[in-house]
Amino acid sequence: MQKVSSFNPEGLWMLGKVALSKVYADFGYDSKYFYFGSYLFDKNIAAFAPQNSDAGGILLSRPGKGTFKVVVNAKGDYTVYKEVRSSWQMLVWEYGKADTELVCTINDDSDEDIGYSALVKLPWSLIGGAPAKGEKIAVHQIHYHKNGVAVKSGIRFEETEGENSDYPGEWLTITLK
Repeated sequence: MQKVSSFNPEGLWMLGKVALSKVYADFGYDSKYFYFGSYLFDKNIAAFAPQNSDAGGILLSRPGKGTFKVVVNAKGDYTVYKEVRSSWQMLVWEYGKADTELVCTINDDSDEDIGYSALVKLPWSLIGGAPAKGEKIAVHQIHYHKNGVAVKSGIRFEETEGENSDYPGEWLTITLK
């Protein structure tokens, strides 16, 4: 993960057309984990439950193993869901904390924030088991944005343009080597 203070977005995936907030994503893997790195930049960072926060997320599809949703906020809290019969079933609430770097105060409207990074380590066992060499994983980036701490509803949701969130065949493809 890059330091937030010297962040360079080159080569990363970005969302940020809908709100003043911007989120970037990067991915990696090893024999134990699939890594999801999220960088979020906003002048006011709010973090409550992951989906009620300024948060980055992904939809991840593994053919024959399922489609999963991961959302992480500035506190490092993350949720993992699996799609079951067109509904999201929660697999994990705070399945350990993501590694975070904060250049912000969380839930404080009185100052101006820069942003945060979060690295989620998803055990392969949680998302369908060990990967096969050459396996293709489809990923769809999502972004949750709150307009301040006091706003109870007012979450904006953004996802990768040009991709249908219901059709993994249109998502970014990652090939595991």
